[in-house]
Amino acid sequence: NIDSVYNASICIQPDGKIVVLGTHGQVDNYHPNYFVLLRHTIDGSLDSSFGINGRVNTYFDSGPDFGLLATSLLIQPDGKLVAGGFKWGSAQPQYYILARYLPDGTLDSAFGENGKVIHEIGPFPKENELNVLALQADGKILAGGNSDGYCVVRYKANGSIDSSFANNGILRDQNFYGGLSDLLLQKDGKIITAGGAAYAFNVPQDFLINRISSNGTFDSSFGTNGFVLTDFYGGSDGASSVVQLNDTSFIVGGYAHNDTTSSNYNAFAVYKKNGNLFRPFGVNGKTTIAGPTSANMKVLVDTYGRIISAGSILVRLNTNGIVDSTFGENGKAINFQGAQDAVLQADQKIVTMNSGFLQRFIEDEPIVSIAKNISLIEGNIGYSAAKFKVLLNHSSASTVKVNYTTKNGTAQAGSDYVAASGTATIKPGNVSKIVTVNVIGDNTYESNEKFSLVLTNPVNALLGDLDSATCTIKNDDPLSSQQQTSTDAISYNSTIKLFPNPAKDQLTIGGLSSQLTTVCVIDMRGKTIIQTSANNRTSTINIKQLSPRVYYLRIATAEKVTTLKFIKQ
Repeated sequence: NIDSVYNASICIQPDGKIVVLGTHGQVDNYHPNYFVLLRHTIDGSLDSSFGINGRVNTYFDSGPDFGLLATSLLIQPDGKLVAGGFKWGSAQPQYYILARYLPDGTLDSAFGENGKVIHEIGPFPKENELNVLALQADGKILAGGNSDGYCVVRYKANGSIDSSFANNGILRDQNFYGGLSDLLLQKDGKIITAGGAAYAFNVPQDFLINRISSNGTFDSSFGTNGFVLTDFYGGSDGASSVVQLNDTSFIVGGYAHNDTTSSNYNAFAVYKKNGNLFRPFGVNGKTTIAGPTSANMKVLVDTYGRIISAGSILVRLNTNGIVDSTFGENGKAINFQGAQDAVLQADQKIVTMNSGFLQRFIEDEPIVSIAKNISLIEGNIGYSAAKFKVLLNHSSASTVKVNYTTKNGTAQAGSDYVAASGTATIKPGNVSKIVTVNVIGDNTYESNEKFSLVLTNPVNALLGDLDSATCTIKNDDPLSSQQQTSTDAISYNSTIKLFPNPAKDQLTIGGLSSQLTTVCVIDMRGKTIIQTSANNRTSTINIKQLSPRVYYLRIATAEKVTTLKFIKQ
């Protein structure tokens, strides 16, 4: 809880520390409001190495008839912080104001006048509001907002106006009634801006998306002469945030109103490079979520391409625009205090700031399970791959691991399949891993048989109800003529067991009857390699001379014939 600080903007430093910019409310005529910078450590406590006990206050003026508002914060690659906002008074025009700080919170004397810039961008006496800052690769600073309409100003790294941009450093567009809320710098140096505007006064406004060339002129290759207007329900709409979605598109978020139903919506639209809507997203490139809206809604895109919106609600969408039901409760975070800004940490945790509240949200642990039961044809020789899909219900920022092992059913390890165990590892951003178990092929008739794969001991995930799945081995061998005419019953579910299996030197047969039993070792071509007899319940065969491969053991008494497979190591 941060007392008396409102209208916040947040940045995450490379070391993970959280910097918050806000405004302190006016106490009396002798203590006007001022910028407040707060730096928090990763655990949320104030960083005593910054300013005074983690706090820096910055005044821009004094006197009873004065006010200011902090709106935007950015971090330079050298660790310096740039804060922006605007100030006003009834007897003076509004100004864009900026301040730059060294990493320890001290004002940077190399910027503006003693670290501060107060810029009257007139000649208009009203509605000069700086809403957003952006840092170009060359160190120049873009400030977007309003100056009786759409306005973008570019400053040099030292805080002076860059006269090479637009008209003496200032780009205005008064063809629309509205303004600018956010900026996106593209890799090619062009600038995407987002806000809300209308063609005429008292006409419902729409999303206004512009693209500006690096020299400050509108890019005619984008939309219509550099701009795109997007309507949702015919009511008043406004864009508050724009962010790159992938290499070919960007997403804009804001609010929309339906006058017919008097309903408010959180609104989103995805655009291609040329300004056309990306129609696979939502419905024809647009989607909305009913509920309370915010003029400060912030859109984020995590490393998996999922879309996070923080405003009056905190919600997550999948890349197709459908609400991600695995997030919070039906896609919305619980115990959310609202947000005026939001950022993603390197570990993809969400940090939000509202007046007096700094919150951090972790993603629910994913649930790991096996997708479904599987089946495959046994095959006649060698191995067939039984492929189980280990699945997460959503991707994770952490590596997920889960142990697996095979379990006998009517199919037996060693004779019907090769026993397997290990750890399935699913890397961040992925949602599945294939575990392969080898099934042993033969050309002997058998009934369909089953074995299972079982999951245990997940790491960075919860074990789902589907923690095991079966594989049905489908027989593809016909009965031989001898088998079809024989009165002997061939059993594959007898109590006879072979061990060890695979075996190296000796193979033990357990569960035999006390009757005289003929035991034959047969190779894959049906040739008898070893033949012996037994009249005890347990018998041992020397197989040391056999070559490593799959063999069959035919066990015959006067009542029945049993055929089992074994592997010679």
